[in-house]
Amino acid sequence: MNDHSGILKEWLSNMTIAAFEYAASFRIRLESNIHTRKTPNVIYLELRSTVYFGSYTEWTSFVESMPFPARREEFDYPTFAYRIMLSIGSDITDVEILDDGTLILFTSDYEKITILGLEEVWEESWILTEAKDLPNARNKQIICDSQGKISFFLE
Repeated sequence: MNDHSGILKEWLSNMTIAAFEYAASFRIRLESNIHTRKTPNVIYLELRSTVYFGSYTEWTSFVESMPFPARREEFDYPTFAYRIMLSIGSDITDVEILDDGTLILFTSDYEKITILGLEEVWEESWILTEAKDLPNARNKQIICDSQGKISFFLE
């Protein structure tokens, strides 16, 4: 994944977790105040595959320790919403991309967020999209499909 690492790191490094929303999947808004960036200053990261904080073992233990269990199929979604809410305002300090398309984000709060590159339900595992609601925005996207293949659409 080395050919993808550079571009993904440029897009994600020093971005701040600004907001998130949920509608069938999570979408995180990332922003940068560095106006000299050659990459988008506002992007959305759509999460469609398994995502967790820390190691998977730590994550499942944390989910099980929550005072109220989830009431629907996605047992860890309420816990993820809680953790991503706590991360708002933190910066992405480092990025790793594994051979299977797994994206790992490290934050200034010393958090590790893992988004798996392989997915069995959706056609994509994760999608990075330039925010379209900004002046001069283009239709730029980086997509990891459900098989872990990363494609770039950078008009």
